[in-house]
Amino acid sequence: MRKRTITQWWVAGVIVMAAGAILAIFSSLALASHIPIQAGEYQPNYVPDSIFWMFVSLIVLGGLAVLAGIVVQLVAWVAALFNTNRLMDKTWFTVLLVCGIVGIVLGPLFGLGALCWWGAMISYLIGAPDGMAAVPPQLREMPIVPPKTLAPTG
Repeated sequence: MRKRTITQWWVAGVIVMAAGAILAIFSSLALASHIPIQAGEYQPNYVPDSIFWMFVSLIVLGGLAVLAGIVVQLVAWVAALFNTNRLMDKTWFTVLLVCGIVGIVLGPLFGLGALCWWGAMISYLIGAPDGMAAVPPQLREMPIVPPKTLAPTG
């Protein structure tokens, strides 16, 4: 996959994830304001109506959008790994692999892992060369050169 395509997928994942998070947050706030509260206590006889279920559906939809955005970003990360693996210098590959694994493992625990993963991907998208731009050296055709002889042929 070309670096331009990887960039488009990663940015699309960010946009979908952000839209899902915004939808889930605002739907949660709207749901919280819809449930009647008197004197600081929850009403035990509250019966959920159609507005309640609409907000719950929007929260679930927002969560699914966040999950879909994360999956799209993961696909872009794997494509970036394949792209950088084609380069002769494996520095970008190593940085993406280590930061991606740290982001996946530590992301749910501390949130700092996601910062590492995003930092590596953003730096890749800005500064890394495209591994698909040129044919790798091991796949180039060798030029046909006639053999050089030391003895005259006759």
